Amino acid sequence: MTTIANAYPNTNPNTYPNTANETTRKTTMRALVLADFGSELALADLPRPVPAPGEVLVRVAASGVNPLDTKIRVGAADHAEVALPAVLGIDLAGTVVELGAGTEDRFAVGDEVYGMTGGVGPHQGSLAEYAAVDANLLAPKAARLSMLEAAALPLAVITAWEGLVDRAGVSPGDLVLVHGGGGGVGSIAVQVALARGAIVFATEVGAGLDAVRALGAEPIDASSVTVEEYVGSATGGDGFDVVFDTRGGATLDASFTAVREHTGRVVSILGWGSHSLAPLSFRGASYSGVFTLLPLLTGRGRAHHGEILREATALVDAGRLAPRLAPERYDWASVMDAHHAVERGAAGKVVVDLSGPALPPAVSSYLRGDRARDLDVALGAFAATASVTDQDQTYLGVGRIEQWLTTTWALFSYTVAPLSSETDEDGTVVVRVRLEGDFPGAVVDLDYRFTLHDSQIAALEITPA
Repeated sequence: MTTIANAYPNTNPNTYPNTANETTRKTTMRALVLADFGSELALADLPRPVPAPGEVLVRVAASGVNPLDTKIRVGAADHAEVALPAVLGIDLAGTVVELGAGTEDRFAVGDEVYGMTGGVGPHQGSLAEYAAVDANLLAPKAARLSMLEAAALPLAVITAWEGLVDRAGVSPGDLVLVHGGGGGVGSIAVQVALARGAIVFATEVGAGLDAVRALGAEPIDASSVTVEEYVGSATGGDGFDVVFDTRGGATLDASFTAVREHTGRVVSILGWGSHSLAPLSFRGASYSGVFTLLPLLTGRGRAHHGEILREATALVDAGRLAPRLAPERYDWASVMDAHHAVERGAAGKVVVDLSGPALPPAVSSYLRGDRARDLDVALGAFAATASVTDQDQTYLGVGRIEQWLTTTWALFSYTVAPLSSETDEDGTVVVRVRLEGDFPGAVVDLDYRFTLHDSQIAALEITPA
């Protein structure tokens, strides 16, 4: 056994509570909890939920981050009716691991699913290892999507579908204008409208114009073209059959003047201000608002959310719908970075990868840090008692392994991937870690045993797995 007795500072201000014994761990899970509005999300142990009748238990693999999640965190979303402490996260993708009564005809253990399932009202969100979810809210994940991609879709696609299909009844040949077509909901709305056979225009600015064009819509530069100009050029002055507004405010006011007379429909997902309906009324057109949270908050209409997601799955499988993910990757330890990226206006949908072990912040920070400092100690521990296979050669014995390590591993880069985590009765966090070189056969599994004190690493032992 090799021991490193140095203390490494915890770079994350969150604290990690002591974990109970193994018997208790079987009924608990790790989750990111918001204790106070405006504070950071902190890793904690919570009771693992048990699915009630009509629910399934999902092992969460990915959690989408929406602007609404960030507003809830800072206390700027009273309409979401969140009571603290709370687990946030509205969108999820994951695997069914347990069935509640009455769900056997819809799902099976092992099914990969996605949905808009919680994080508002009294419902636990998706920033947790497990979530007990109303089966009506779920749909099978499209086979061609990763878990991260699937978690990017639910809120956006349900919002777009309710506006364009349920309210506006978009049909082939309709002229559709999407305000903010490069955004999270807007980009999905563009794809849904195109899939319904509409002719789609979308307002954007800057790089968003290229994003709209890549989706197959005609971009309109909202910073340089007036409403009168783009209504004239796009519709011959007649107006759009459907205007889908994702911006609200002055953009919604402009929508009332851009819609076609008599049959035009304006739909907004942010119609929360004070607006004059006179321009709309003089056109004899109609207006509808979309409030996607209603089924979660009221319990009514949830089955329709599942139906919409099944339609979305079919569109994905047909190559007609795809999410656009932000290039950065986030996990348990960087969830606050994910929230801040959304607040800054990320270029694509931000998703948190929860497929790996939920580690205490100090441990995660260590494993994400300078990996070279681990190599000699970790591989030394491995060489003391194990053998290693390099492609078609197996090296046995300490001398041969040390020679292999010296001559081979030193020449190549490698990655460190935490595979699993558990906590002993004495509070020691045991993390199974895989070191993998960038050539075939270079794989080593090791157990890192972290002793924590006041949320800092007090000691670390590395042993062969």
